[in-house]
Parts: sequence; C-alpha cells; structure tokens
Amino acid sequence: MRCGCKGKSWALVKGAPGTLEENARLGQVGFVGTRDADGDFYYVLPEGPIIHLYEDGTWDVNNFATEESLEAYLAGIEPKLADIRRMV
Repeated sequence: MRCGCKGKSWALVKGAPGTLEENARLGQVGFVGTRDADGDFYYVLPEGPIIHLYEDGTWDVNNFATEESLEAYLAGIEPKLADIRRMV
C-alpha cells in the first residue's frame, strides 16, 4: 500500500492557549496545557484525551472535530473520568 500524497504538503494548524475561563474549566477536569517542540499547544489528561483549542474559536479532541461545545464535552466526560479514577 502506498500513500497517494506524493508532492502534497499540509500546514500544521497549531493549537493555542485558551482564555482564562477555558483554562480554569479544563484544569477542573484535570487537563494540563503543554507546548511541544514544534510550538503546538494542547491540553492533555493522563487518561488519554488531547484537546486542541484554536485561535478561530474552534476546538477538537484527539484530532476529531465535533459540533459539541467544549463545555458540553467536558460535562460529558467528567463522570466517566471520575469512574476511571475511582478504579485506579
């Protein structure tokens, strides 16, 4: 199997730090902001999800865009994370 992308290139759209409110809410859930060697900023959890916030106000989780608001996503995963953390 071969990649059909020879000669094509894609520009990395780097994540950006969130607002004070977004940082506080992400921190409540346990996310920690970090910047990699290429300058990409994202939020990580030990349990796995990676969230990118972008300067245009969009966001994604594990590189999959969603129509859900960030707050709705965080509210949805909080009980699941609590269950996982109780088992550890």
